[in-house]
Amino acid sequence: MTPNRTMMASTTGKAIPMLMTITYPPSWSTVRQIRMITMFLPLDRMMRRPTSHQTNLAKMRSTVWMQRQKSPVAEVAAVEPIVTRTEDIDAPPVPSGRNEHAHHYIDRGKAVFLSLDVETGGEYCGILQLSAEIYRMTIKPDGSSKNKDKATDVRRDTNTFNEYVKPGEGAIFAEACTRIHGLSENTPCIKNASEIDVVWSQFVSWMNNNTARDEVIIIVAYNGEKCRMKWLWKLTQAPFTHLSLPSKIKFFMDPYKVMDHYKTCKLNKKFTKLDSYELEVMWKYIQLPEIKNLNGAHNSLVDTIAQTELFVHPDFIPFINRPAAIQLGDK
Repeated sequence: MTPNRTMMASTTGKAIPMLMTITYPPSWSTVRQIRMITMFLPLDRMMRRPTSHQTNLAKMRSTVWMQRQKSPVAEVAAVEPIVTRTEDIDAPPVPSGRNEHAHHYIDRGKAVFLSLDVETGGEYCGILQLSAEIYRMTIKPDGSSKNKDKATDVRRDTNTFNEYVKPGEGAIFAEACTRIHGLSENTPCIKNASEIDVVWSQFVSWMNNNTARDEVIIIVAYNGEKCRMKWLWKLTQAPFTHLSLPSKIKFFMDPYKVMDHYKTCKLNKKFTKLDSYELEVMWKYIQLPEIKNLNGAHNSLVDTIAQTELFVHPDFIPFINRPAAIQLGDK
């Protein structure tokens, strides 16, 4: 149990520091202490209704508490490398038509791409599988037009990351999610897995061991804003979490959004005539005609490798270093 410093308001309006030990779920003695504190709060503060933002935070907190229990492993933080900030780079202004955030890193060969995917058991269960692949490439103009960028020296690290996660006690598996990926509380790989604290520590160590000190990471997550990045935020940014996002993860990119945004991209629906941008659909489109299916789809490692193959495709390369392609990781 870790003591949390709480401020109690007196009748004069001044804050009085108090030291309380709060566990989860709170004991009745803790509840009584909280009630005593609220007796000293001004009436107008007690009558305020919670905002929608506060309500959403409360929901996230409950999910995070169910996802993990604090373990000694999480206390041993991986040593993070020193990363040069964008503003510290002595470089000329970003050329027109290039990405304002990551251009200089890409141009100097200091950008590392990390394809990431997760499988989850639903809002009240959490992450069940976390997978990632690291790759690098040299992106240079093929002529005078930025629309003709090409990649050379594409290096995909064969040492991928793939771990299953055992949810915390009381987790509720959503049937809809189980139908998609087949994972449940009785699946052997889930029953024998480590909890999220351990897996996250392993992920951070793997990432640091496979990237240089002066490199920055661009997370590549297909349709990621709706799922992958949301779960990363819950794990590392939500109130009361003790996990953190490594500092060298600077940027985020969603190939789905890039293909849809840039109408001149050969993978846009305008050219493919496809009805969907779903990963499996797009992966089959770029493969040889005799390859019919993405075997193992909805396994996060399979999906991670599939989105990497889509990312390094010649029709996608010209749109990596473009204004709307890469955004800051905290946005």
